[in-house]
Amino acid sequence: MRKSEVFKFVKEWFKSNPVNFQVSTREDVILFKQSSDVHEAISQFRRYNMNIVRADGDIILLPKFESFFDKFTISELKYKNRGIFYTIGIGGADIPIRQNLSQDPIETEEQLMDYLVHMRNYVNYVEKHYYIPFQDWKNIGLYINRFAFPEKAAPYIPFAALGGKFPIEFYKQIYLLHLAGCMERYNEYKQGTLMRINRAFSNNAINEEEHQFYIKNLNLLVDYLENGKEYW
Repeated sequence: MRKSEVFKFVKEWFKSNPVNFQVSTREDVILFKQSSDVHEAISQFRRYNMNIVRADGDIILLPKFESFFDKFTISELKYKNRGIFYTIGIGGADIPIRQNLSQDPIETEEQLMDYLVHMRNYVNYVEKHYYIPFQDWKNIGLYINRFAFPEKAAPYIPFAALGGKFPIEFYKQIYLLHLAGCMERYNEYKQGTLMRINRAFSNNAINEEEHQFYIKNLNLLVDYLENGKEYW
């Protein structure tokens, strides 16, 4: 089947088998999007050569959280938290229903129809288990709690991907773990973030001024969370 045929079939099929998403296609992507006054969620599938279609990312943006957390970023580092287009991305390994999506080329309408049934089940699963629960920020902290602090860079180990440039994404993880009451993991991430910052400085990835700002922001956040100090 040609790409145009596949995408036309997809649009028509989801009109008859609706989900709580707007379904659209562009270039080589099938996009599922939903939004409300508190969130924006996107799941997408990418079509590759030979009509292989694969899940290609699930993200949720919580504008109120991003606006709220901005106050925990010192002025010298606020540029690192601008232009955020997602609050958290969901790792494919955390979605067991993903294994039902065929990795084989789609050559007939029957194969495509079967794939679309599993695609619909997939986005409904993500909505139920992630997009809806994550609108309660504590549930993001509980999700992060499932992962050890990433000693190595992704994608080599499982991790919780939060939006923001280093080290802002780790500050967010620390805050959310504390919010969810996951104190063992909170301390692990607090210490791990300090280690990452110092390592970046030792490896000349950041300069001395940046190093001081990163440490200052981390200490202020921790002091606020643990001692209620109202620097902010």
